[in-house]
Amino acid sequence: MKATSGITVTKLGGNGRYRVNLPSGLVSDANYIIQLTQPGRGGSGNDDPGISYNNQTSSSFEVIVGDNDNGGGNRFRFNSEFMFTILDL
Repeated sequence: MKATSGITVTKLGGNGRYRVNLPSGLVSDANYIIQLTQPGRGGSGNDDPGISYNNQTSSSFEVIVGDNDNGGGNRFRFNSEFMFTILDL
């Protein structure tokens, strides 16, 4: 396994909210590609896990993990491991 040193993940308040902190100079600006994935979830009511990012800057981005309810409501957030890849082309 290869990983870039200096990257840290901070758990934010509430369920399913994280900030990925990037070391200075890792990316050239805030315009980079983020690929996210999370493990599947089994069981009733756990059929629509989802992961997304926001607040992307040259030093960090935030990750939201949750389960969609198949309706018009907000995503039900839960804590989970996740993986990411950053591409700065």
